[in-house]
Amino acid sequence: MEYEFNDKIMKALMKKVQDSTTRCDVLEKDLGVKEAELQYLAKLYDDETSSLTQDLEHKKEKAIELEGQLKEIIDRYTEVNKELTNITSERDNLYSKIPSLEKEIEKLKEELQCANHKINEQQTDIKHLEGQVQELSEEIKNKDTLIKNKETIIEEQRSLYEALEMELKEYKGPESNADDLSAGDRLKCVKCGSVGKDIKVVEDKSKPLSYVGNMPMYAKHHMCKKCGNQF
Repeated sequence: MEYEFNDKIMKALMKKVQDSTTRCDVLEKDLGVKEAELQYLAKLYDDETSSLTQDLEHKKEKAIELEGQLKEIIDRYTEVNKELTNITSERDNLYSKIPSLEKEIEKLKEELQCANHKINEQQTDIKHLEGQVQELSEEIKNKDTLIKNKETIIEEQRSLYEALEMELKEYKGPESNADDLSAGDRLKCVKCGSVGKDIKVVEDKSKPLSYVGNMPMYAKHHMCKKCGNQF
């Protein structure tokens, strides 16, 4: 009985050992699978860690770059804000000048209006003066025509006078000519000493002494034919 009991115990123990061995084998297989999974996961972790590390470095570099750009933007903003302040100040200064400029514009408009009024008055005066000038021009033309007519009459009277004078000399005869010659002989040019026929009598037509009717009478003086001296 004791032997049978021991045999059963041994069989039970052997079965238990076999079961344990089987379980150990299963566990070893499971452990191998788990180790492979852990290795795979570890590799995935390492790869992910490396990728994340690279991405982190890249982002750090990008952050540094963005910080530089942000600093430039802040500096530019400060500069633009300063320029805006200056422009605003200049604008306010210009706004402050507007009232005085508007007053000056109004003053200039009034002066321009007065100037235009004066110009209109002067244009009216000019038209009036032009009318007077035209009237005077017509009057001058009439006077010129009248003067030409008078000169024609005077020339006719002078021709008549000269003809009468020649006729009078003819009536006086040679005695008068002798007196003139003796008078000419007595005259002498004080400049060159010429006498006689070199001395002639000429009329001074610069100013008439009197008029006989419409004919002017001129003063007479002597002139040397040789040197042109008048006396």
